[in-house]
Formats: sequence, structure tokens, C-alpha cells
Amino acid sequence: MSTVFPHAISFILLGKVLVNLLISALISLTFLLPGRLFRIFRKANFIWFSRKYFWIFFVFGFFLASCKSLGVVITVVALVGILELSQFASLAYFGEFINPYAIGQMFTETADVSKTIVSSLRHLNYVIFIVAIPYSLMVVIIELLKNYELKFSYAPIPVLLFLTFPAIRINLHADRKDIISFFPAVTTPTLGNTLNSYSIWLTRLLPQSLFPGDKPSFEPVQVTKKAIEEQATVVLIMGESLTCNRMSLYGFERETTPRLNTLKTDPHFYFTKGYAAAVATRATMPVFYNIQYNPLNQDIIKDQPTNMFRLAKEAGFQTHYISAQNANCLNGVSTHYIDNFLTYNSHKDLFDRIHDDGLLELLKTIKLKKHNFIVLHQRCAHSPFEANYAHRPEFARYPYTDIPYHEYIKNSYDNAVLYNDFLYDAIINHLKTEVSGPVYLFITSDHGEEFGENGRWGHDRLTFGSSLVPLLFYSKDGESRFVDRLRSLHMPTHYELGLLIADRLGYTITDPNKEDDWFYVGGVAAFGKSGYMKLRKSEGETPAEMLIY
Repeated sequence: MSTVFPHAISFILLGKVLVNLLISALISLTFLLPGRLFRIFRKANFIWFSRKYFWIFFVFGFFLASCKSLGVVITVVALVGILELSQFASLAYFGEFINPYAIGQMFTETADVSKTIVSSLRHLNYVIFIVAIPYSLMVVIIELLKNYELKFSYAPIPVLLFLTFPAIRINLHADRKDIISFFPAVTTPTLGNTLNSYSIWLTRLLPQSLFPGDKPSFEPVQVTKKAIEEQATVVLIMGESLTCNRMSLYGFERETTPRLNTLKTDPHFYFTKGYAAAVATRATMPVFYNIQYNPLNQDIIKDQPTNMFRLAKEAGFQTHYISAQNANCLNGVSTHYIDNFLTYNSHKDLFDRIHDDGLLELLKTIKLKKHNFIVLHQRCAHSPFEANYAHRPEFARYPYTDIPYHEYIKNSYDNAVLYNDFLYDAIINHLKTEVSGPVYLFITSDHGEEFGENGRWGHDRLTFGSSLVPLLFYSKDGESRFVDRLRSLHMPTHYELGLLIADRLGYTITDPNKEDDWFYVGGVAAFGKSGYMKLRKSEGETPAEMLIY
């Protein structure tokens, strides 16, 4: 009898553990399911399922199911449900994730928000059901199986830690000043984005609003709509870590851009040097695509009045974003205005197989309309450089094995520039021969790259060298006055390039806060949180003045 009893206890314990594991899986799927249900009612380009988040929610679900008090379970589920309701309400009404700034407005403009909710409820009431029904059924199942579940007195502690973990992570992150990294991303399920946005608002933006300190103020940017051409295709190629200093087009001794070199005498082609908006990809992208002059002006990111995709969409352009990189490169940029959203996340097999050639392949599949705005975001030349042209051995002109480290870096990078040269030439030829009507092609890079200048290598440093980027332009049947305007610019900045792109999309943008001849280059974090440079242009390449903050 004494030996049978412990075995019975073991089987009962094992059974309860299995029940908890099954309920954990149910809870995890329940937290993911509303994203799938939302797609029944609205087209959406975000993912609803992620193995990573399934297991994160699975662990959370295990402890939630282990709580002894049903009141705790109901409180937690109700809290998460309310937060998710606000997320799906934003997706249904605005077509985009709720961001930390929108949360702040929700609490400061309560009356307007309430009226909007009431007037929209009859059209968007499905939002309530896609959250309430799965969540309610989950609570009912937990309660019905309570006698078969494993219960712990301390279970609420890890549940609380899970809910606060996003805030802890954001504030203890290696680069904790850069909150843009935690803005909503289409590659994160809705609940992950919800917890991140509310954590940023609660621990960062709310304290800033209560204790503002010396926060700079900015006058609103003026956006004026103007007439556009009857037909036009505007294309932007956003390069990666590309510097003029290793392109033979700009005088580098190695012939790294033989195809571009042949275009020097082509009247449709123009090239110059310029300055990036920041020295790191994640800091440049929101500033560039939102045509932001001053990195401290958070109103631009908050309201996105000059979001390129928004401008294009509202002007009647079909919008496309094709990226060999992860979708989170657009953190801080509203993707609601992008019609065709193709990234490494959605085409992993393609980009793993042919890398940046995938950009051209996907470009060829686009069914063009009268007006098109197309952005191609490269991966080459990102370290390790040789990985990005491994499928193209013909570009491995310079040896990069069994040589000193710095020689390896230079040679593998120069091969990547050779591959870029081939790709740019192929895209130009495709646009020339396959696209009807005027074509405006802009090519630049997110930031530069240093190769031993003043003892510095790479980027991410707040230096002049890290900000130096190429700016290439090709037009077919382009408006002559616009081309002349572009050619007249000396060392154009990303901000000036953004104004030119906006012009082709049918807008004139005026920032009353702009100072003549002065421009900004941000550090690795948005909003100047990791420092920024303020530079004054000169007649040469080197700025007349450079102030570092």
C-alpha cells in the first residue's frame, strides 16, 4: 500500500502538469488568434503567428494557468484584452499599429477619442468580438479544468514579471536611449507590439510629459500639394553601408564601379557626394522616410505629415517597398500607406538564395500603373560582406581569404561594391526598357563606412566619415527644370534628397525651423538621444563648422 500511494500521487502530478502544458498552448494561441481573425475583416500586412512569440506566450500561459485565484486570471486577461482592443481599434480605424505617441493622445484627447469610438462602433464592432470571444473562452476553460490543473501560490509573480518585462527590457537595453527599436513592427504579433508601445508610453513618454524639462519646440512643417505629371515612376534604392571613398566612380583607384563609370557621359545620369541623416540604419530610416530636418523634432515621427509613402499614396501613386533586410528597418515609419510590402521576412528563401538579386526579381513582378513609387532596400554591402555576393563568384575579384584582417575587410567590401555596380546597372536597364513614361531613379545609402581613416573602421560612430554617402540619379524623359534643380545642389543631404523625392510625388515641403546652410546628422539612436552633429556646409566636401552634441 505504501508503494502504490506515492505512484498514484506521481501520476496525478504528471497529469496536472500535462493539463497545464495543454492550457499553456491554448493560452498562447489565444493571444495570437485575434491577429488571424482580424484578417477576415481587413487586409493586413503584419504577421499573426511567430514561433518565438508562441513559446514566449506559452511560458506566460503556464504560470497564468497555475494561479490559484480566478480573480487574478480574470484581471490579467481583462487588462491584456483592453490593451489589445485599443491595438485592433487602431488597426481597424487608422490601418496601422497604435504607437506610443498615439497612446498619449488617447489619454489627453479623451473626449474626441470617445466620440470617434461611438460613431465608428457600428462599423468596427468586430474588433470587440475578435478579442472578447477567444479571451472569454480561454478563461472559461481555465476555470472548468481548475481541479485538473497544477496550482502555485507564487504563480502571480512570474505573470507580473511577464507583463512588465517589455518595460524592463526597454529601459535596460544595451542602447536604452533608442526607443525607436521597440516601436511596432510588422514582424511582431500584435500583443508584442501592444506591450512594447504601452511600455514606452508609460516609462518614457508619460514621465517626459509630466517633467518636460528643456524640451525644444518646433513650428509645424508646411506641406503644399502641387500638380504632378500625367505619368511617372519614382524609384529609390536605399543602399547599405556604401561609401563614395571606395567607388571608382568617385575616383577610387580600384575599378569597383566599371558599369557606372560608363554612365559618366550620359546626360541622363548624375552623381555627387552627400550626407546621410544618421550614422546607423535604424536611426536613418525614420528620419529619411519622414523627411525630418531636425532629429530632435519628435512631432515629425509622431504625426508623420511628411511620410514619403503617405505623400505618394495620397497623390495617387501605387506604393511598393521591397527590402532584402528585415521589416523592422521601417520602425518609426508608418507602413499603412504601402500597397506592396515585400521584405526578407516574407521572402527569406529568395533572398537567402540570390541576395540582392531578389530586389530585381521582385521589381520585375510589379504590375505598374500610371504613377508608381518604388523603394528597394539593399543588404549588400553589410558585413560580412562576402556573404552577400557568395552566389555571384564572378564578383570575388579581390582575394579575401588567408590575408591580414584589414586587407580582408577592404577586399571583401570592394567585391561587394562591384556587385552593387552590377545591380544598379541592371535596374537602370530594366527601368529604361520596361517602364513607360518618365522615370526618376534616386540611389543613396543609409550611412557611410570608414576604412582606417583617422584609425576608424566601420560606422555607428558620430563622425563625418560615417555620414558621407553617394547620391546617384538617373532619369528617363524627366522634367528638365527638376533635373537642373537636382544638379545645382552641392553635397546634398538626405533631407534635401527627401524634398526632391517629395517634389516628384507632387508636394512642396517647407520646414520653418530650417537654418540656412546648416544640417544635422544623428547618432545611432533616434531623436538625438545618443548624440548628433550639427554641420554647416562649405564650398568643398569638408563642412565649414561641425558641432557635436
